[in-house]
Amino acid sequence: MGSGFLSAEMLIFIAGLAILFTAAKVLRKERSRRKATAATVSLSLNPEGAKRALADGRVESARWAHLQRVEVVCTPIPTADGARSFALLAESEEVGCLVPLGVGWDDALLTHLSGRPGFRIERFSAATELRPPRRTVVWEAVPDDQVVGDGTPSD
Repeated sequence: MGSGFLSAEMLIFIAGLAILFTAAKVLRKERSRRKATAATVSLSLNPEGAKRALADGRVESARWAHLQRVEVVCTPIPTADGARSFALLAESEEVGCLVPLGVGWDDALLTHLSGRPGFRIERFSAATELRPPRRTVVWEAVPDDQVVGDGTPSD
């Protein structure tokens, strides 16, 4: 009777391990699938704005003329594009575009952002160096009544 009880315990243990390994495999596969669908298929930074197409068919965009806020988000886990940080270009709370940083688009992005009144490259660069997880607003649009003739924010 003792050895029968031991083999039943072993069977339960083995079944438990099999369930655990199967669940881990399914979770790994799902994480890999989600990462693949979030990958950037194309990114365009042109005089009108930024447009990013994702592998799952979604499209994000932000127009420079309607930009309200720029944030730098540092993440401890690389994005689907391999970036450790990204710029969030927001026209509003619902409309915007993510631009992965450190993977080839930084110079073009900074060229376009530097034309925004009050944008400071030093602030942007410093935000990319912060320890993750971190989300930093690096620029916000200035209301028209607070801009002086040369396009800079008034104090």
